[in-house]
Amino acid sequence: MRSMNGALVLTMIAAAVADPPTRGPYATGFKVFQAGALDKTDQHVHVFYPTNTSSDLRFPLISYAHGAAGGGELDIIGYHYIFSQMASFGYVVAAPASCSEGCADHSNRPYTDCAGLLPISSPAWNSWFGEQLKTIVWARNSTDAIFKLVSWDVGVGIAGHSMGGQATTTSAHFACAEKYSIKAAVLHHAAGCDLKEGGGNAGANITIPLAAYTSSGDHCCEQTTKDVYRAVPSTTPKVYRDLKGSSHLEPVLWPVVTENPLLGTYTAAWFDIFIKQQRNGTSAWALIYGGGPDSLCKFQEMEECEIGQSQGV
Repeated sequence: MRSMNGALVLTMIAAAVADPPTRGPYATGFKVFQAGALDKTDQHVHVFYPTNTSSDLRFPLISYAHGAAGGGELDIIGYHYIFSQMASFGYVVAAPASCSEGCADHSNRPYTDCAGLLPISSPAWNSWFGEQLKTIVWARNSTDAIFKLVSWDVGVGIAGHSMGGQATTTSAHFACAEKYSIKAAVLHHAAGCDLKEGGGNAGANITIPLAAYTSSGDHCCEQTTKDVYRAVPSTTPKVYRDLKGSSHLEPVLWPVVTENPLLGTYTAAWFDIFIKQQRNGTSAWALIYGGGPDSLCKFQEMEECEIGQSQGV
């Protein structure tokens, strides 16, 4: 009995200190679509999806907004790893390639009506979030077999990097979230996002669960990501992770490996909790809220890491 207990303890210890998975259980496929409704700068959508799955399984959609100069062909080259990684955890990831250096349509109505246009330095970027929302509508209306994999009834997730993080902040506005059934959002090194009126931060309008991921080596957007996080009401589930070192390019393949292969893991875990409803007692919950050695704030060296209240979920 003593040896059995010892073996059990060793098994439990090994499980507790196991590295977080960098890939989920699914192999992934990739397809490029033409979406005529997108901004004329580039009307392609890059879609990653689970492949080794049974015909009855369905997966949530994530609409991902690239950063400045990250659209066009760079969209797929730079973000290939993280898109495939997120899809491997059971998601259909749709990333519009439009607006690589800003949008040609500076209003993008009616998609931008839910949150209005931000007074940012270039009006070419104030409508970028409309492309992220447009992609959700496009995917919902698509007749391609890939989108039959999507579980639309659970709602969708949004994420974005840099200027795409700014777009995601705006798309997460409570009116947009309600209109487009957005249930959770993740920021990757988000650019600043100020309100058009009132002098505040657009994060104040976010009432869906938000994860804000940045790093101390990001001399562009560490503080702006934190500013959005701080502005989100305390009643909203939220986390802030400021990884020590790394850079603004954390989400991208530059040139052959990602700077942090766990970014997609912790991104998927957030969506697992708040879209797939994998709550207390699940591996996703442990990765964010568990506080173990493999959890968000413990596994890597942090400049700062704050886990907001889970609000009882």
